[in-house]
Amino acid sequence: MTTESLQINSPNELQDAFKAFNDLSVQLSTSYNALEQQVVGLTEELAASKSERIAELQEKELLAKRLESILHALPAGVVVLDGEGVIQNYNAIALELLGEPLDNQIWNMVSQRVFDIDSSQQELRLKNNKWVTISTCPLGKQPGQIILLNDVTERKHQQIKLDQQQRLVTMGQTAASLAHQIRTPLSSAILYSSNLKRQNLKEDDRFAITEKLMARLRHLEHLINDMLVYASGSTSNNNEFKLTELVSELLQTTDSHLVASKTRFNWLNRVEQDVYLKGNKQMLMSSLINLFVNAIQAMGNNGELELITYLEDDDMLLIEIKDNGPGIDNNDVQSIFEPFYTTKSDGTGLGLAVVRAVVNAHNGEVQVKHAKPNGTIFKINIPVYSEVHDVAIQHRA
Repeated sequence: MTTESLQINSPNELQDAFKAFNDLSVQLSTSYNALEQQVVGLTEELAASKSERIAELQEKELLAKRLESILHALPAGVVVLDGEGVIQNYNAIALELLGEPLDNQIWNMVSQRVFDIDSSQQELRLKNNKWVTISTCPLGKQPGQIILLNDVTERKHQQIKLDQQQRLVTMGQTAASLAHQIRTPLSSAILYSSNLKRQNLKEDDRFAITEKLMARLRHLEHLINDMLVYASGSTSNNNEFKLTELVSELLQTTDSHLVASKTRFNWLNRVEQDVYLKGNKQMLMSSLINLFVNAIQAMGNNGELELITYLEDDDMLLIEIKDNGPGIDNNDVQSIFEPFYTTKSDGTGLGLAVVRAVVNAHNGEVQVKHAKPNGTIFKINIPVYSEVHDVAIQHRA
């Protein structure tokens, strides 16, 4: 700006300049006041927002403390996993059940460390001999899940005691029948043994009597063993074994029965990959042998026997033993698994009761699927053995 542009040539021009200056000052003052009011308003809004935020944080903190208190007050174990399956939180009950370490541990690894999969899918046994049930639920919109562990150890022990007491009560109620079952082969054994004392007994006769005596003694031994198995309801040992191993030994043991009766046998195995079972292989195989022999005896010569094995839901093995015999009378279907119930003149009435006791001890079930006139199908379902780290996945569904 030059000096000439600032020259005032008349009083009117000076007056106009002052007026313009005053107008500009008023505008600046008005703008400043408006700006100041906006600043005050924004400051108040910021203060209110800050107070509201602080209140929300305090409320969330209080809620978090309440949830933490509820978490630790729950009578069940709670484990919180993130989307990667890593433990983010847990309560005291979970720590007591699972043991350390748990902080930032992968749940699958913890499961493998603490669980013994010798159990049903509903109840899992820990390696510290406690029993739990597991349920899971997702963390809402967040990735991860909550695992709830219910300690059912006391209930499990009471159930085991109750089952054993029921078996003992049944045995007590059928004591007279047992005495009769033992007395008949025992009397025969005494008679045969007395004949062995004869001085003029021929060697062939001695051999025949000895065979009959041994048969009666084996019958007594079989009866007593069945009674002990039924009374205990236990599998005694707990080993892993393959399905193919079980069936192979079963066929080796029953081969002579199949050949002698000219039974046509077929094994239809629908299990694509060999699976493992866990428990007492010998007792389980003895139960299957019992069903095989019963079927062969029911069919007589030239019968057809079929063994079918397949998986259901990938964690349950189904075993079907199917024959084309005369079937079971409808009046007997409901009673055949009861101890001392038999339709055979020389039967002990314990064979199928023992089969049920052994299958139940392996956390399975046995059923009769067909009766007259379509032959008989005994159906056994039993859990397959799998690694413990699959537990969480199995219970997500």
